[in-house]
Amino acid sequence: MNIRSLFKKSFLFLCIRMAGICISFVMFAALARLLGEHSFGLFSMAFSAVLLLVPLLSFARREVVQRFIPRYEALNQPEVVETLIREGWSTIVRMSLLAIGGSVIAALILRAARPEMSTETILLLPFAALLLMATQVAEYQMHIMRGKGQIFWAMVPRDIFWRVLVIAALMVATAAGWSVDAPLAILIMCVLLMVIAVLQAAIDPEIRPQFRMLFKRYKLPEDAARAARLIWLPNVLTTGYPNLVHLAVGFMIAPAESGLLFVAQRVANLLTIPLLSARSISINAISSMHAKGNLTEIQHKLSRLTLLIGLSSAAVFVFITVFAGWILSFFSPAYADSGHVLIIMSLGPLLTTLAGPLGVMLQAAGYEHYYSRAIILSNIVAFLLLIAGILLFGVIGAAWAVTLQVIFWNATLWVLIRRIKAPDVSVIGMIFPVTSFADMDSKDTDA
Repeated sequence: MNIRSLFKKSFLFLCIRMAGICISFVMFAALARLLGEHSFGLFSMAFSAVLLLVPLLSFARREVVQRFIPRYEALNQPEVVETLIREGWSTIVRMSLLAIGGSVIAALILRAARPEMSTETILLLPFAALLLMATQVAEYQMHIMRGKGQIFWAMVPRDIFWRVLVIAALMVATAAGWSVDAPLAILIMCVLLMVIAVLQAAIDPEIRPQFRMLFKRYKLPEDAARAARLIWLPNVLTTGYPNLVHLAVGFMIAPAESGLLFVAQRVANLLTIPLLSARSISINAISSMHAKGNLTEIQHKLSRLTLLIGLSSAAVFVFITVFAGWILSFFSPAYADSGHVLIIMSLGPLLTTLAGPLGVMLQAAGYEHYYSRAIILSNIVAFLLLIAGILLFGVIGAAWAVTLQVIFWNATLWVLIRRIKAPDVSVIGMIFPVTSFADMDSKDTDA
């Protein structure tokens, strides 16, 4: 394994993600300008709630199918693969229907209890639940297809085609003179995503859900069930915290401020795209070299890969720092004076790229419990910082809470890596490498 081969294997993933990110910018910029500050703030809160609930209600079924389909196919166990996929579908669809039912009840209660609340706000609840179901279906199908090695057809329909269709639909709605508000924007996204998911399922009949799955109980294989239990909470906390911040700001300050953080977060996440593309294949490289006992090679190769990725992200960070206000003005002229918020929120992703795939290192080497502890601890600290930050400093406090959570999380992972004497794949590991490795197969839980 060398750095060139790592980049080559992740090149397709990176190209699709970068194209998706660029189109996503155009989509959210169009929405922000079309809806206005307040309505876009409501939209961002609803969208963030969907992203918060997707990992919560999927119970790690997406990650499990992607991870275990190749394993069971390699063992020539097609019946286990089928059970794995169907159990996931049953869980995903049932929880989504429950969310839709709960949202309708909540909307009716709000209408009766608070008649002064705007119709736009109340309609967001059931419409967001519909988008939640569409997202669950599309995400689960994507992970199944990635597990089967179909990266192009797994990602392109959702990351590119869907976003282009949303932009086109908004243009048509505007040309037709429709008054687009937050619920209608959510509904448009939901309908188009379901259309994409149906067309995507036509590519591979084996991934399609079947109605009878809802009335039959399936049991995950023991190793897959154990992995789901270990993965679920860390995934919820990792992806959920930034979205929780958007919701907290919207409720505690104003929806318009939530919209500002929403777009700033997406711009800041640009810095992590190269790392995500490398991370998508680094777990296989780590597992392979760990099985061969090549711990020095893991540290040597991946720490240098981290440096290259960190340098590219640092260049993006410099660009963001210089043109922060100008970048935000694409979404709304009202955001042009809030460049400092974007700069603050970009510090965390920059540090993440310099830290490298520390979490992947822990998980691939069998230290999932350390990874889970680090995430739980960092999110507890971050939640306390969030509440205090919003109450004392408003939006700036919320931005710093997001950044400090990322800093604390990466610092905790790095300390654990050094403490258990595992390969340090961060930039620091290249400068001050671990020279004496512990027996990683022993997985000493007292470390």
